[in-house]
Amino acid sequence: MKKTLVKSILLAIFGMMVVQNVNAQKISAGEEVATNIGPGLGVGDYFYYDNILYQVATVVSSGNYEAKAVSFYGESLPAEIEIIGGGQANSCTFTVSEIEALDGVKTMSGTSYVAGDASALDAITTLIFVKEDGFGGFAGTIGAEAFANLDNLAYIYTELTTPPTADEDAFTELDYDNITLTVPADAHGQAAGKYITATGWNVFYQLFLDGDSVYPFGDVNKDKKVNQSDVKALSNAVGEEEYDDINPIFDFNGDGKSFPNQSDVKALRNLVSNF
Repeated sequence: MKKTLVKSILLAIFGMMVVQNVNAQKISAGEEVATNIGPGLGVGDYFYYDNILYQVATVVSSGNYEAKAVSFYGESLPAEIEIIGGGQANSCTFTVSEIEALDGVKTMSGTSYVAGDASALDAITTLIFVKEDGFGGFAGTIGAEAFANLDNLAYIYTELTTPPTADEDAFTELDYDNITLTVPADAHGQAAGKYITATGWNVFYQLFLDGDSVYPFGDVNKDKKVNQSDVKALSNAVGEEEYDDINPIFDFNGDGKSFPNQSDVKALRNLVSNF
């Protein structure tokens, strides 16, 4: 009887320790506490979800929050990081309203979070803006220098046909020569045209449509290069209703029109000037 009672007590204590380890983690040396998302969180509280640390911005209702992404967390970071529109766990849901400068790394040490080595960011090579996450994809705002510290970033994949609103310095100081942005394939490259003209996103000039790694976006004359020859070829096609000799992916201003126009030529010329 006594052995059974002692065993029950020990199991209860162990269970409390496990819950504490999952649901209450200190961040850095401060007094903030990050929890696994659950009911009862208030504005300013932190919670963690899939390698990103969030802070509650708005309590929409009990267990339903708007949150902003504020840091990465984990003892090590994966090569691929998904940028989501929201998530759900423990009967709670959240939508992501903002991405701040994700330049910090938090690592778990026992039952506490401590500031991690910034070199952990070097592990991240790929960002994926996902759409089929049950929340329609990220539709918030991307703040200044949100991804500025990802020195080894090489790939950005987006499933979003409309680029999220981004600060002009959201992707600042990255190695644009070695980063490819892959966007959804749609009629005449309309989605890609939106990205190359959108603030913040217009720094990426190595664009590809999903499923096509042969012709980069902008390769009007299909010679697998993007240069002034493509601007000339597109300019010659303006006003024509037949364009068999050029790549039909020409909607460089993202207006969805079926034939190239001078706005497309201007947008392509701006794209070429980045090379």
